[in-house]
Parts: sequence; C-alpha cells; structure tokens
Amino acid sequence: MINLCPAYYRHNVKVVNTGRGVFVPAKAQSSSKTYCSSDYVPCNACKGFFVKSDLRRHRCKFAKNEKPTVKAGLKLLRKELGLLNEPKASEAVMSILANWKDDTILNAVKDDAVILDMLALKCHRGITREKWIANLRYEVRLLGRFIIEARKLIPGAETLTDILRADNFDAIAAASELCSTSKKPGNENETTSVALNIGNAIKKATDQLMSMSLINKDDSTYKQGKEMLKVMASRWQQR
Repeated sequence: MINLCPAYYRHNVKVVNTGRGVFVPAKAQSSSKTYCSSDYVPCNACKGFFVKSDLRRHRCKFAKNEKPTVKAGLKLLRKELGLLNEPKASEAVMSILANWKDDTILNAVKDDAVILDMLALKCHRGITREKWIANLRYEVRLLGRFIIEARKLIPGAETLTDILRADNFDAIAAASELCSTSKKPGNENETTSVALNIGNAIKKATDQLMSMSLINKDDSTYKQGKEMLKVMASRWQQR
C-alpha cells in the first residue's frame, strides 16, 4: 500500500531539512537494508517518497505525460528546501565557516557556488555532530586552498566550475601538489595524506557540479564534469 498523505510529505521535507524525526516513506521496504532520509526522493507528481532505485518502478496515477524521475524529484525537493536558485551562504552554512580567519581561502570558499551548494545540502541533511562538522570544514578549506593555487595556473579561472575541466587536468594536478606541500613539507606522511584528501575533495566537488548541472538542465557543464571524472580515474594515480 502506498501512503500519499500530504501531511507526510510536509513531515518528510521537515525531516530532511532538520535531520531529526522519523521518516515516513510512501511504501514500506521489504528488504532488511536500512535506509536514511537522503536515500529517498519524492515523486514529482504524487509527492510520495521512494528509495531512489525504486522510483523508476513507481507507476504514478497522477503523472500525466512523463514518468517520475529521480532528477525531477530532486528538483522538487531542492525547491522545497530553498536550494533551487543560486546558492547563498545561509546561517547554517556560515556556522560551518565560523571561526575562520578572514583570509583569501575563506573568500574563495564564500564566492564558489559549488562549495556553497555542497555545504547547504550537508546542512539540510542534518550534519550536526562536531566531528562531522570538523571534517567538513577541513575538506572545504582544502578546496579553498586548491582554488587559490589553481587560479595561478589556469588563466581566467575563478571558481571550481571554471577549474574542473578535463583539459585543465595537468594544472589541477599541479595545484593539488602545491596544496599538499604547503604545510609541513618535511613530513612525507602528512604530504601523502593531504594529497589523497585533496583528490577525494575534488572528486566530490565534481560530483556536486554534475548534480547542479542536471537540475539546471546544463548539459555542457554535466558533460564537463563527466569528462573530468573520467580523466581523474585514468590519470590521477599516475601523478
């Protein structure tokens, strides 16, 4: 039985927004696998929440011309959460950036749409544990350092959207190297750890760029991100 009560839709949006409460899916899962609220997406027609992998099997009687898709459901959810338009540094996002000294890294982060969108989504998923917030701050600060170094190597580049392109790969790798040796250059283990973290952060940022482009129907930027991930998969370990 599928539960399409409008009250449950509003309740579920609130759970996603705050990260607190009991999530009520439209259909109970028969498997023993445990799901969290971020695994669900609403049907854009009936607004019932389904596991992303199951949405394609949902035969919605309210859908008129198009079948429900994860892309359309994410667009609806992001609209409800106020994230559809150009990302802005909300109070929750700014709380993550709090206590940073006002330097070039902070300015690079605050001016980057991909990073702000990434932070906003994390906030809406209820990232509240201090350890998670500390890890997120570290990852974002790494990306800020990376942006600053990449700007020096890629003419005209200002943001991650400008930087994360396959034809910029050599400059991206060089900027990552500069970041990994900018602190404690005599400690080989520290350098290796930072290099790995930067690589992971760049991949996450590219995924975020592709997600934003899907929702905004920006095919060229989506292709840009896809090509970037393909090049990283084949060449990053060789650096």
